[in-house]
Amino acid sequence: MVIQKKPRAPVQDTKSEAVDKFINSAPDARQPAKKGVTKGKKQQITITMDPELIERIDEAAAEHGQSRAAFINMSCINTLDYGLQIVGKKKNSE
Repeated sequence: MVIQKKPRAPVQDTKSEAVDKFINSAPDARQPAKKGVTKGKKQQITITMDPELIERIDEAAAEHGQSRAAFINMSCINTLDYGLQIVGKKKNSE
């Protein structure tokens, strides 16, 4: 049986890393890729929501004749343009 030496960790090329960091910090450097999938002019993202919230969104979207995606987009735009409004929240009384 032969005693083997412990393999060494690969040596990082610090000079190469420094060069890459310098180049990537330039004003005209390549921008990091955006997350999500681009579909036409829009970008698809993934979010998670409570099933009851999705049901309420679907009902409200149907009342306004919109798809779920259109309703969520309109709600986001409205919130960004006019602020988040907590008071006056519509609630079904049962």
